[in-house]
Amino acid sequence: MITDTLGILNLRRSPGVVLLALLLVACRDGERRFPPTFLVDRVPSDSLYSVGRADLPGLHQQGTPSASVTLNDDTRRALTPSLPSRLTFAAKLPPQSALDFSLAVATTAKPERWAPILFRVAINDGSGEETAFRETVRLAERNQWLDRTLDLGAWSEKEVQIVFEITIDGSGASTDPVYPLWGNPVLYSSQN
Repeated sequence: MITDTLGILNLRRSPGVVLLALLLVACRDGERRFPPTFLVDRVPSDSLYSVGRADLPGLHQQGTPSASVTLNDDTRRALTPSLPSRLTFAAKLPPQSALDFSLAVATTAKPERWAPILFRVAINDGSGEETAFRETVRLAERNQWLDRTLDLGAWSEKEVQIVFEITIDGSGASTDPVYPLWGNPVLYSSQN
């Protein structure tokens, strides 16, 4: 059951059901605003079909916050933030909570220079923000989905803010545009 205010949040892991019901707390100034209730399975999208790497520049120019994105014949529902980005959501975590997600950095060509992209998930339970996941995607890992599972048991049954952050790791820039993606985030209870 998911209430309008997210006061009660029961999640069960089930094939074909993507659940990440979170309240958007912050969004960068000047960027497209997300609706107050955010279901990854039903995020706003201007198209009903999957987009490939060649379509990502147009997707970003339109400010589309999500889409079905295909990388190497593997299509995932994805959040399509700009670089850098910081998306903050509020949720009450279920018992023995876990978060499944994928990350990717898509390019339309092979860059001559590459600035590694840092993906970070942080949790704030009111006592300060704590990094729960941190990974840098390198040139050899571009244009593919990288599946990850994050154990959120330390924050189970707490009201938290979940932060999805993407930045450039270090200095430098890529010679061609890069498109960071968060694929199929699913928040669930691992006790079932």
